[in-house]
Amino acid sequence: KYSHKPEQHLRGGARYAPFVPKRNQGRKDLAQKCVQAGEGGIFFKHFRKAGGTTVGKSIRNAACRRYCDVPKPMYGSEFPYLNPQVFAKTGMLNSTIFLTSLRHPVDRIVSMYWFEGRWPRICGLPCERKREKTNRTKTADLCEWVDHVHAQTDFRRLRYTRHNQCGQWTSVENYYIRTLLGVDSARNGEEKKLTPYGRGFLNITLTRRHLDQAKKILDNFDLIMIQEQMRQPSNMTRMLHAIIGSATDDPYRMGVHRKGDERHSESYVNPTDVELEKLRQLNELDIELYEYAVELSARTVERWLAKSERASYKQELEEFDAAQSCNRPDILPSRDIIKTTIGGRGCNTHGAFFYYSGDCMLHSRVPNYS
Repeated sequence: KYSHKPEQHLRGGARYAPFVPKRNQGRKDLAQKCVQAGEGGIFFKHFRKAGGTTVGKSIRNAACRRYCDVPKPMYGSEFPYLNPQVFAKTGMLNSTIFLTSLRHPVDRIVSMYWFEGRWPRICGLPCERKREKTNRTKTADLCEWVDHVHAQTDFRRLRYTRHNQCGQWTSVENYYIRTLLGVDSARNGEEKKLTPYGRGFLNITLTRRHLDQAKKILDNFDLIMIQEQMRQPSNMTRMLHAIIGSATDDPYRMGVHRKGDERHSESYVNPTDVELEKLRQLNELDIELYEYAVELSARTVERWLAKSERASYKQELEEFDAAQSCNRPDILPSRDIIKTTIGGRGCNTHGAFFYYSGDCMLHSRVPNYS
């Protein structure tokens, strides 16, 4: 039925989980003080369909309110693969906080299916809104779509013409771990030729060692936002607003950006028990990572609350010498910094960078590495 099957991928123990440097609490505290003083940067790892647009908008709004007079950077990466060695870097990254948001893996995949799987996205959003999207015009049911994505079927035959050039981009199997570790990127041209359609997505077999290293990467983030908790007032949201310097009337609340309108249409049907169980089996490691992230986020917020209420900490912020302690990042990182520090190019590692200019206009660029 398919031109490629999952077992044809380069699966096996050929790749080990990468070493993950530890970013200790002292470095996190320093970076947070630098950002609150207006002398730091923000890096946001955007996972697809996991509340990233909502959090990203809050960060960008905060950056504009706070940094309009003096240019300050905010970097956002949505394309695959984080470079774990970024946490070993010094210099500008000593003054940079790291943020991300996660959603339950099964619900994330269901959301992605209704966003671009049931009816393939073939044009811009205004055009998409005018398209007839009914059960009659659908391309695939949920299980069928998952099979296509997991098997790396030829998407062009199925009219999946957008968001399909990177195997990781639409991954339905342990997407979080694969994205955090970057273990699926072909290392050379010969290895890339062996992957389905030459996309360079190896789709290796993951082990608990990969899971353990992914947990260590999450440990290095200043805050992990949990998408399911964004709909109600929370101290998690309050901490986000505080560490990014957001000027908001209600620091406990965050609006939820509804992007996948198809999921709220009359054609929407809930996943069956069979479909949900299939997704759970494909994402056992990611589900464990997500549960770890929920606990980690709660511990992070609890620690921040205890610290922020201390009078001595408030005095520390008032007396903090940002000019001496912070190394303000550049507005737009150099080509070498983008490629070797944060990530690489195209399908292999990286996505767009966002940054603010002095006139408070938001710019979005995908660097040209050629």
